[in-house]
Amino acid sequence: MGDSARDRYFWSPEHDLTIQDFIKKTRPSIVTDDVAPWIWVQGSDAPKKDPEVDGAKGGVIQEARKIVDRLTKRMAEIEDDDDIPVRASKGKKSKKVVREEAHENAKEELHELSVISTWTVGKWLLFPQRISVDGMWSALAQSVADGPLRDAGVFLAKVAPTPAGQAEGEQRPHVICLYIPDVYDLKVVRKVLETLLGKHGLEPSAVKSDLYTLAGIDSNHPSKLRSTIWRPYEVITGGKDAVEKLKAQYKPQKGADGKKQVGQDGFIDSDSEDEKISRMNKRKARVTGADSSAKSSSTQTKEEKRSVTTDEQEQAAPRMKKHKAASAA
Repeated sequence: MGDSARDRYFWSPEHDLTIQDFIKKTRPSIVTDDVAPWIWVQGSDAPKKDPEVDGAKGGVIQEARKIVDRLTKRMAEIEDDDDIPVRASKGKKSKKVVREEAHENAKEELHELSVISTWTVGKWLLFPQRISVDGMWSALAQSVADGPLRDAGVFLAKVAPTPAGQAEGEQRPHVICLYIPDVYDLKVVRKVLETLLGKHGLEPSAVKSDLYTLAGIDSNHPSKLRSTIWRPYEVITGGKDAVEKLKAQYKPQKGADGKKQVGQDGFIDSDSEDEKISRMNKRKARVTGADSSAKSSSTQTKEEKRSVTTDEQEQAAPRMKKHKAASAA
């Protein structure tokens, strides 16, 4: 990872800062992508490395692109072939079935290419919104640095900062990548998923191969090949029910005071300091407004005061002002 600018946003065990201090100084909700395209945390003592750049193998990428190009061409042929019916009939496979077979063949070719070239690295993907990205990244980064995700097999993590050109009020999701050495090693893939669900209460989106990424395979690719290797319910026996059960078993961490360290959106320490201060000020304003409304009502009986909640006071304030004005008239 050569340049010093990128090094400032790459934490590894030999870093001068603790992982906690590094996270505080490089919050993805504050850092913009014109300063750093990614923020990295490495759990191992290996040399700093971007798997998609430093580990890329040009010849393998070209071969992968050839496979995908052939698939794209085959998709067009299937669509234009009048001998392949839209619906299966008289022993003929439907276009849908033929497309699925072509996809499966391409998927197997890419798998074989990955294994032969020993380029099997990939990542579990998560897509937090800006309001929760700091808390989610903080929990996951520490877990990768020296915690359960590192123990499960994640050797590197990265998060996308805030887009520099993002308009005020625009909320594009961030992406977090948790790297594993082999996306086809189902045992490790499953262990990482179980750790995310059971230790962090988070359900990731899917597992994607770096080879797929660099070959340009995404959800908009004309070949319509699925861009990911695994989805959570395909990894754990029991499918979606098992995933939900593991999530339900998650118990948030507690701080030294014994209180749960969970924000209102369900993520540990999920809000930035600015967001916490803003929310606190809004609460104070609501309480002050409620107190003022209560004092201004001289006609309300003690019984009524006891029955009116803070929310009801806010709703009642405009009505009380109208009543007062009418009496004065």
